[in-house]
Formats: sequence, structure tokens, C-alpha cells
Amino acid sequence: MVPIEALAASVPLTRHSRVSFLCCRPGAREHELVSQIGIARELARLIGGRFDRSHPLVAADAPCPPGWDAEFADRVAGAVLPGYAVFSMRDLDRAVRALLPGGPVRVKPAGGMGGLGQIVIPSERERVERLGCLDATEIVRRGAVVEPDLRDARTWSIGQLRIGRLRASYFGIQRTTRDRHGAEVYGGSSITLVRGGFEGLEAHVAGDQSLRRAIDFARVYHDAAFASFPGIFASRCNYDVVQGADADGMERTGVLEQSWRGGGARAPPPLALHALRDEPAREKASAETVELHCADPELPEGAFVHFRGVDEHVGPITKYARLLDDADA
Repeated sequence: MVPIEALAASVPLTRHSRVSFLCCRPGAREHELVSQIGIARELARLIGGRFDRSHPLVAADAPCPPGWDAEFADRVAGAVLPGYAVFSMRDLDRAVRALLPGGPVRVKPAGGMGGLGQIVIPSERERVERLGCLDATEIVRRGAVVEPDLRDARTWSIGQLRIGRLRASYFGIQRTTRDRHGAEVYGGSSITLVRGGFEGLEAHVAGDQSLRRAIDFARVYHDAAFASFPGIFASRCNYDVVQGADADGMERTGVLEQSWRGGGARAPPPLALHALRDEPAREKASAETVELHCADPELPEGAFVHFRGVDEHVGPITKYARLLDDADA
């Protein structure tokens, strides 16, 4: 008799036989491209195919991109932090002034990666000077988000993905590290991947009410997106959900951003996907992704390296993933 594990591994996940990589962000850095290409190669191996490289607003009169859906902001109002999306320096200033009476304000240019490029405006006195540090052209081109700055914040990664017949959802916590200049940047995530949709996560959050709330907020945002943009397709949907205290000490939870692309270390490592594919009886798999901004770091056993070298923009950086056992997770 053929073992069920061997039988499951022999059945293709999808009828597709090729994975192609398309870089959608102009000016993407070397370590980003190498990491994303590595993930694409692993996805190709996962499906047994081949890999190749191919090709709310601050005011009603505020400028916005074509196709902007004003109803989307209403649908996600309860799942995000209070704030604004802006596409001009004038509206950026209006948004900052509107939020400053409630405490420090964080400005996040849409083109930023891993927390880079964000600024915090602590009070009205610093407003003009700090806004002057931003690239006005980029604000017009890509926009920015303006929202309260939270203290003692932690960020969850909540999402789901589908690769052929394999459907899974995940939750995880993000961590930060220091880059070569001492700035706090994204440092990786610990992810737990569970078979099925968002509902499949319920049995694995135990009594963690904060995590349960983060998952609920992600689901609201996810449902709103698919209701607002008919025809949207995404084989992977990730939502970064922050939890922290505002200037008055009130606990806040809100979806920071969505990611409907394959890039970024927040994606579940292919190692976890392989574990679910190869072991049909396995309900979950945990893994971590790590980014280190130093030369020749010591790596743990079982580390799968996505990138290790010197990037012209960020300097020495190593990016790796590894599968975790239940104790580590």
C-alpha cells in the first residue's frame, strides 16, 4: 500500500506548470529582488513546475488616483486607525493639522519599504520642518498615509493564500531590528500557517484576545477590499495589524496596510508550505523569517538563506527563513 503522504505529494497542487516573476516596483533594491526571486523559485518547486522571469481622503476636494473608491473607506472605518490618505503636500499638511490635537502623528509615504521613510511629528512646533523633509513629488505620485503614532506598538501579520488546491491562512508577529545607521527597521516575522480560510485560525489562537481582535480586523478589511473592487484576484493577501496606545493611553487596533503581492518577508516561508503539502495530516506549520543588518552573522541550524551580501542601499544584510518546531513557535 502506498503511504498517504507519498500519494499526496505526488498529486499536483495545480494544473499550472510555471511560475513567473514580475517586479512591479520601480527602483526595487537588490536584496528585495533576490529574496522575491528566491520565493518564486521555491513556489515553482512547491507546485512541481518551472520558474522563469517574464515581464479616505482628507477632504472631498482632495486629489486622488483614477479608480479611487470612496466607499472603501466607509467599509473599513472600524478596522483601521483614524487618519487620512493624501496625494498632495497641501492635503498632507491639512491631515497632520487635523490629527495633531490628539497627539503625535505618523506620516507614511506609500513608496516606503520596511518602515523606511516614515516620520513622526510630535507637535505643532515641529510640523513645518519635518514635513519639509519629505519628497513632494513622491507624495503626489504615490500618496501617503497620516495617522496617530502609537506607543508600545506591536504589529501582527494576518493573511491567507491559495496555491492550486492548497489553501491556508496565517498569523504572526513582526519584530524590528537596527540598520547600519541605527534606525529601527523591519527585522522579520514569526508565522503560523494553518490549513483553510480565516476561520481555520480560530482553533489556534487559544485565549489570546488581542490576536483574535487583530484577525477580526484583518477579515473586515479583506471583505471590504473584495466588495469594493470586483474582479480583484490575489493568491496571497497579507494585512499588517498594529496594536498600541495612543497619546491618551487608550488601546488602539488597526490595519496598517495590505499587501496583495508575493514579495516581502511577511509572506509565509515556502518551508511551511512544503510541510503542509508533504504531510496531509498536519494542520499547521510554523516558521520565521529574519533580516539582519550586519556582516557574516551566525545562522541557526536549518536556516534557508534568501540573500546574504552587501546591498548598495542598505549595506550588509542577510535574509533567511527556517521551519520551527512547536516549542519554538
